[in-house]
Parts: sequence; structure tokens; C-alpha cells
Amino acid sequence: MKVIVSSLFLLCFSACLSQVSVLEKKNDCEILSLSAANNLADKIRSKRLDSADEVINEWTNICSVSECTQRIIILNNILQKRETITEIREYFDNKFHIVLKYRINDAKKLNHGYIYNDSKSYFGFIPLRHKIDSVVQEEARKLLLKADLTLDERLICTLFMGETDKFEKDIRRNKYKDSYIKQDLVKKIRTRTNSWIATTFYTGIHSPISSPSVFGASPMFGFSFSSPLRNKFMAEVAMKFRINTNDQSFDYYANEDTNSVNSEATFFVGALFSYKIYESEKLMLFPKVGIGLEAVQTKIPDEQENSDNNSYHSIETLHLSIGFSAMTPVFNRNYLGLGINYHYSPYNSDDNLLTEINPSQISAELFFRF
Repeated sequence: MKVIVSSLFLLCFSACLSQVSVLEKKNDCEILSLSAANNLADKIRSKRLDSADEVINEWTNICSVSECTQRIIILNNILQKRETITEIREYFDNKFHIVLKYRINDAKKLNHGYIYNDSKSYFGFIPLRHKIDSVVQEEARKLLLKADLTLDERLICTLFMGETDKFEKDIRRNKYKDSYIKQDLVKKIRTRTNSWIATTFYTGIHSPISSPSVFGASPMFGFSFSSPLRNKFMAEVAMKFRINTNDQSFDYYANEDTNSVNSEATFFVGALFSYKIYESEKLMLFPKVGIGLEAVQTKIPDEQENSDNNSYHSIETLHLSIGFSAMTPVFNRNYLGLGINYHYSPYNSDDNLLTEINPSQISAELFFRF
């Protein structure tokens, strides 16, 4: 019993010491961070950067890296004409750009003091509206007037100025397409977007393989709801329709008579399944199979007795397809694709169809996924 009590006492004592140690480190970081930020603000403003590295190293060794320290490190490297790409990568890998946006927005609020007190560690123990922020903004504005900055340095200085809206606009400009910041943010946006269900719009040409045929080359339109693109296997629920142009009339038996029909439209509803066999940043390749129901419109009224519905006869048949598609990313979040497909629809499985219709067709389609 004494052994158990002693063990419990030691555990409680160790936990208390650990809590005291964490609290002391937190208090030390608050004091050190404020002192370092004040010191560095004065050094940057007076261009006395010879000992800035010592202050930064002591600060980060005790309190680790925060958004504020990494921002100062990047600015200091630019001012001293050092390489900055590694530090810029660390800044965005740690999502410090998001912390800075919150810092800028929260500093504009009347209750900014309360916001800081509730999130001291998040803001690196540097109070909102601290002079280091205005000093960094001022230096970043001066640096943008120089012509020897890299693309990434220009973007990061725009962000450090507090111009978050301009930063977002510049990211979209083709001028910065080769910058690490643009490529990294676009990659993260696309990764996030690829985790969502998407909508895809289709347009193309649908044509019989051989002639003569009842149906000719016809424009096709449609849309689908697609599963997330992050998976190799993808599924879509699709609805497509064709406007039957260049087609001929066919005979269909209905209402105890043979009717000559010239169909205006054909509808398809079903499921499409694909599997990614190749994927890179610029291209995605995948075979695709489909199964569903196809209905050819006849506009022959259904004249059943005691029927109050205005329904019409249609040729309904199974629709099978197999094809191959390629897709490339566009507009940061979206994809543009091209597909070639073979279709098989056994129309003459409907006993009322009196004219032989070729079941084999081919299509070429352009699609936009967003």
C-alpha cells in the first residue's frame, strides 16, 4: 500500500513540476518575445542589422519559430541580400500567411487587446498593433520599389505590407506563374478542391459508326455529379441528351397503327465509372465505362383508356459505353477534358420498333469539371 501511495505522489509531483515548467517557459517567451521585437524594430528602422541574427537566434531557440519571427527572418534576409526561398517555403508550409491575415484583420478591431489576450501563443506573444508590424510594413513597401527582387520576394513583400487583397490578385497573374508561392498555393487549393464532389458539363458530337443509319451526327449536351478526384476510382451520376439532327424517319407501332416518326431528341441517364491510370500536375488519363437507360422520343401519345396523364411512347433501351478521357487543370480549381467513347444501344430490343437502327455509335466530347 505504501508503495502505491508513494508512486501516486511521485506522479502527481512530476505533473505539477511539468506544469510549472510549461508556465515558466510561456512567461519567459512573453518577456523575451516582446523584448526581441522591440529591439529588432529599432535595428530594422535604423538599418543596424549587424547583430539582428543574434537576437533572432536567441528568440527562436527559446520560443521556437512563430509567424512573427519567420516574417522578420525573411525581411532581414531580403534587406541583407541573402537567399530567401528556404525561409519563404517554411513560412507557407507552416501556414503562417493565414496567421498574418488574421493578425491584420484582428488588429483593425476595437477589441484587438482582448483578442490577443485569448490567443497569445497563436500570435507569437507579440501584441496586435505592435510597432514591429508597422516597421515591417514600411520596409516591405520600400523594397517593392527596387527592381532586384525575385518573384517570390515581391509577393511576400506585398503580403507583409498588409495588402492581402492585392496579394490575392497578384497570385492570379500570369506574371507569377513560376514563383514558388503561386505554385504552392495553387497546389494546396487544388488538393482541397479535389476532396469535394464536383459538377461536370459535357458537350460534343454523337454519331453512328456506319451508314446509312436512321440517326446522323448530332450535338450532345449533358451534366454529371462526380465523386472526389483525389481517389483513383471515380463515379458519376450523369444525364445527357442529343438533339437528333441529320436523322431520318423510322416506323414505330403504337395505338394499333404503324407510325412514321422523326425523333427530335434522345435522352440518357445512368452512371459512369473511371479509373486514373496516369496523373501528373498537367495531365490526367483514365478509361471510362458507362451504363444506363436511353430513351428515344417519338411524340406518339399514349392513348390508353381511362388515362389522365399526357404521356408519350418512347424507345427505351439499355445504353452501354466504353471510352478514354484526358483532363488538364485550368483556373486553379477546375479541369478541362476531352473524351472519345464507343456506345452500344440495342434499340430493336423494343418489339414495337419496325425499322432496323444501328446500335453502334461513337462520340467525341469536351467537358468542364468544376
